[in-house]
Amino acid sequence: MKCSLQSGLLFLCFLTSAQAQTTFGSITGTVTDKSSGVVPGAQVTVANQDTGVSRRASTGSSGVYNFTNLLPGVYRMNVEQKGFNSLQRSDIVLFANGTVNIDVQLDRKSVV
Repeated sequence: MKCSLQSGLLFLCFLTSAQAQTTFGSITGTVTDKSSGVVPGAQVTVANQDTGVSRRASTGSSGVYNFTNLLPGVYRMNVEQKGFNSLQRSDIVLFANGTVNIDVQLDRKSVV
């Protein structure tokens, strides 16, 4: 009986551990301008279209942004930087353990 009880507890621990694990995905990319120059300091926001939960990051000196540990789902993205028109993308499908690469090219605002 002692062995059976230990086996049962071990199985319960394994089951609880397996249920607690959530697999995540990532959205990453580079923000450039029309001349393919990188755009550092751009504000990138991703939001889960179903839950509304959003995260924000800035591009680094190489124009790269990276969102890790995102729950699988459908996302929208907004990219903004002074002197440029903002850009929006939606219906970005992210799968568990997947990485979606979205490189973005921003247009400079017209000076009137």
